[in-house]
Amino acid sequence: MGRRIAKHTAQGETRFQYDGPRLLAETDSQRSRTYLFEPGSFPPLALHEQDHTQAGGNTYHYHLDHLGTPRELTDSQGCIVYSVRYRAYGTWLWRTSRRSITLCAFKASLDGFLNQQVLSCGR
Repeated sequence: MGRRIAKHTAQGETRFQYDGPRLLAETDSQRSRTYLFEPGSFPPLALHEQDHTQAGGNTYHYHLDHLGTPRELTDSQGCIVYSVRYRAYGTWLWRTSRRSITLCAFKASLDGFLNQQVLSCGR
């Protein structure tokens, strides 16, 4: 089928597992990522990331547009950890990730502002 089943880098090996045509999981020596889909569909719903040295792991939820394209990824507290906007033919207009932006730190101060803006829209 021409699928990538492994990636070898200086940091080690990553293995890929599939469920039919969909990527189900990625596993390397440090962590595992499992992708969850609605039955019979291709757009992802969630990602569970498990560090092999810790219990529990983190679950992230995909927020998709009307075409099923992922636009944002939020953590279990609802904080945006990844956001992207695309141009007409799929190239990035801009992209942010938790490594370069942390919106959770501003959540408390933004809540009041956003609620006021939403309530005043259309008045």
